[in-house]
Amino acid sequence: MIPDNFRLIATSAAIVRAFGPAAAIWLGNAISSQDWSISEHRDPWWWARKSDIEDRTGLSDEIQETSRKRLREAGILHEKRGLVKRGASLATIWYCIDFDALQAVIESRPARRSSTENPLARLPVSAAGDPYASVASSSTHLGPAAPGQEKAKKQRKEKQPFVPPTVDEWISLFKERWPWVPTTRVRLSWQHYEDASWKRNDGTPIVNWKLAANTSYGFWLKDNPSEEAAWRRRNESEARQKPVSLAPSPVAGRHAIHTDMSVEMGDLMEKALRMAKERGQGRVSAITIFQNELGGHFE
Repeated sequence: MIPDNFRLIATSAAIVRAFGPAAAIWLGNAISSQDWSISEHRDPWWWARKSDIEDRTGLSDEIQETSRKRLREAGILHEKRGLVKRGASLATIWYCIDFDALQAVIESRPARRSSTENPLARLPVSAAGDPYASVASSSTHLGPAAPGQEKAKKQRKEKQPFVPPTVDEWISLFKERWPWVPTTRVRLSWQHYEDASWKRNDGTPIVNWKLAANTSYGFWLKDNPSEEAAWRRRNESEARQKPVSLAPSPVAGRHAIHTDMSVEMGDLMEKALRMAKERGQGRVSAITIFQNELGGHFE
């Protein structure tokens, strides 16, 4: 049976060849942690104690330091301190992986010869009596690959051309993932990449603009660590000021919230229902939570 604390860390041969096995393991854990942070908090920055990383990866403090140094020097890993949120202290190190830079490093590595390629096929034609002659010639009896296989292989090798996003697509992505970023700042970040012809600072072309947006947001968050919390407080304050009316429900003894109730009040009510369910309480308790704990009100 697999233990509860068992965690599978994925990596690739290209990353191992580029940075070594230890750094590849650290990076595999980092990618998993960053995906979770983006999914749960809409934030590519994440943190973890060295002891927690050692429990997950088996890497000692010294090996972790060496691995992080390699990734920082390659421009893939960004680190910062001073964010007091999500249980972190001022001394906590926050991490962010630049996936665009990672992909550029991997693509710049020379491709290895396929392990399925016959090494004898590169040898010159052997003279009669060569013990390897029959072996080399026997590799040709299979004939050429089927046309469908050649076509599929060619399609895999062909790369899709990069299509940069429009400013509206760029803004739409930010509104969906990080609505607290000011639109003027989002436009400036798009203009930065547009002026640079969608290339990084080192001149390598960007191949995935959504990963570039993650990186752009990460740098903005570094300069504005408290903006998200302030944005959420403003929304909650506005939600408390908007009334929600009740109307008799077709079902006797119940009430239904009008369909014109504000979105903010609806979100608060859903949160109250979830909290009541987690506490093993019913809908009546959810209304109490809605009013007393979350600041919701009915008129």
